[in-house]
Amino acid sequence: MTNTIADLKALAVTSSTTEVEVLGYHGVADGGGGLFAWRAGATATDDGGLWIESTGATGGLWQRIVDSAAPVSVRWW
Repeated sequence: MTNTIADLKALAVTSSTTEVEVLGYHGVADGGGGLFAWRAGATATDDGGLWIESTGATGGLWQRIVDSAAPVSVRWW
């Protein structure tokens, strides 16, 4: 678990199946948090919301796990 997206970016990755709950985008409970999974080998572009590039690991990206039945939120960016 991490507090913000900045904390997620800095997190060291130890496994290709790592999942992390983020509590907020800029601050805890601001509506921008969610569940993220490390996708080793991913080549998507960091869009600041669904795909997050790591500064603490190389060779992949964090992908937001989205419930297909729920709407996308502007707070994710």
